[in-house]
Amino acid sequence: MESRGNPGIFDAGVIARDEKGSILAFGAKRLVDGTNNEDECQAAIEAILMAKKLEVKKLHLEGDSQIVVNGIARGRMGAWHLDKHIRKIHELLNGFKDFKVLHFLREVNAEDDVLSHVGANGSLAEHFNFFEDLRDLDPLEFV
Repeated sequence: MESRGNPGIFDAGVIARDEKGSILAFGAKRLVDGTNNEDECQAAIEAILMAKKLEVKKLHLEGDSQIVVNGIARGRMGAWHLDKHIRKIHELLNGFKDFKVLHFLREVNAEDDVLSHVGANGSLAEHFNFFEDLRDLDPLEFV
């Protein structure tokens, strides 16, 4: 996630990998204005939607927001304005054979961070948006 203030404009970078770590798909998207936690939840939703389009059966969702990762794992955030996002995430998780959510440090999140920076500058997010175009592409093109 890249933000311009909190609350502010946020952009998400998402990468889908197979079990060996090979990139299947990636994307960057400008998100609506909100708080950093609201937009971390929205980035998780975008990642789950991408996984569904790729017909993934086992999902390991990783994020650098400990608050949001904990909220997804517990099924609630504790803040009413964030719980609606967590409910949406859990609705979208129906149908996955296996699901795990893991926290990692932002320092090891280089690829997603680059995508979110590109999205924040408006180039990749506006001109090459896999979130919108993925439904028209063969996932094997990304292997």
